[in-house]
Amino acid sequence: MVYLGQDLNHTARFDNATELVKYVCKASEPPRDQFGYEPICPFPYLPEGWHVDKMRMGEYKQIGDGLIMNTCTRTWADATDGRYAKKCSTYMVLSIFPAIICISYIKILNHNKRQSRAYKDNKTHWLLQSLVNPNLSEKLCWLNIGTAVTHFLLSYDIDCWAGKLTLNMKQFLMAFNMASMVCILVMLVTAWITVVDGGAKRATPRWAKVLSRVCMIGVFLGELIGGQLQSRMNKAAIYDVYTDGMVIMVKWNIFIWALFIWGCLAYVYGLKISQQLKSNSSKVSSEVKKIKKFCYTAAILTAAAFIWRLIPIFMMHGQTYTYYGIPPCVFSSSAFINNFILFLQYGICYAQQPGQKKATTRLLEAVKSTIFTGGKSSKSRKSTKATGTGAGSSANSSGVGAGQSTKSSANSSGASSAMSSAMSSAMSSAMSSATSSAASSGYKSSSIVPESSAMSSVGMESSVASEMDSAVESIYDEIENDAEMVEES
Repeated sequence: MVYLGQDLNHTARFDNATELVKYVCKASEPPRDQFGYEPICPFPYLPEGWHVDKMRMGEYKQIGDGLIMNTCTRTWADATDGRYAKKCSTYMVLSIFPAIICISYIKILNHNKRQSRAYKDNKTHWLLQSLVNPNLSEKLCWLNIGTAVTHFLLSYDIDCWAGKLTLNMKQFLMAFNMASMVCILVMLVTAWITVVDGGAKRATPRWAKVLSRVCMIGVFLGELIGGQLQSRMNKAAIYDVYTDGMVIMVKWNIFIWALFIWGCLAYVYGLKISQQLKSNSSKVSSEVKKIKKFCYTAAILTAAAFIWRLIPIFMMHGQTYTYYGIPPCVFSSSAFINNFILFLQYGICYAQQPGQKKATTRLLEAVKSTIFTGGKSSKSRKSTKATGTGAGSSANSSGVGAGQSTKSSANSSGASSAMSSAMSSAMSSAMSSATSSAASSGYKSSSIVPESSAMSSVGMESSVASEMDSAVESIYDEIENDAEMVEES
């Protein structure tokens, strides 16, 4: 079996299935054999019986026996047992949300624009107007929408493992995303140059206009055209999933030089804005302070992307290599480049929020106020509850004590029904006698106010207390007598 000049006869290359698995997994482990790997099947197919994450050291004999050699019928996606489909679905959802957010931003920005005299009488639909005559914020939002749409389509088959997207289609969509990232950097730094060097009219310097257009056009052409040529030149034309080293060198050099130039400009103008802040901080607007932070952030991110693209150039030395052509032995649910694109998408959504106060700031303030208000209200409820409990406990203490003594006496008798009747009769008779005696002494149930003077009130309260003590003693005497009668019966 020969495919694009490659010998795919497994039995001629390997003694058994275990050796085949060992060859593939060794090539996929770091450092990957990107220059000498010979495919075993056309991309993206594998021998029947292949399972990702089960092709590891110590399991080759067991798994190798389950493989059917000289077959290429199982896709890489099928070998993940559904995990690859979940990965694609996750990135599709995450990538499309920024587009929805930016469309709402464009509507708000266009509404604010119509409040000015220049656009007040303009009857053009807000969507068309933002396309025909956009400002910087609208340009960034539209570019983010385009990035979101292409990233969404790319995530439909994020690594082309299911065969739904070809590698050339993936390369086209990825080229648009990579070029968009550079264009966003160029547009932002050009705006910052205008703030510093534009003067009172805020006019962009001519050199900045020319440089920005050259870089954006060069990166787009390099990524789009170079991405299609890299799989159609020299060895890559006859070897499946190989990339021509010279084409990729030219493409990446255009990319890293654009990053280097605009990263340096971001850092330089960040320093200039810092000097303005130090020299006359009282007259510098909050907008300039934010631009300073964005300048330094852009410089750091650009330096990271520059290093990320520069290191492979020194490692490959212009050799034709394969990256996507080595089958996976271990599945990863994350994709580094796609994570970077998502970071950029949501970063633009955060930075381009319309209004002086960002929606995220309002959300944080609402959460803080809810948390602190809830804590204060819970404390007030606890203090109120404690006050009510203290007032009620003093009023109920005598009744609780009497009830506990009555309960212990009733439990010692052994006859609960007879004991309860005896207690009720004794309590009623004793309480009636105590009430009558208290009434004869001049005690009022609704008030403890004396009828004559304070001294007579003290004497009356002491007499009432003594009458209540004698009533309680008579209650216990009657309870004990009734208990004895119940035990004898």
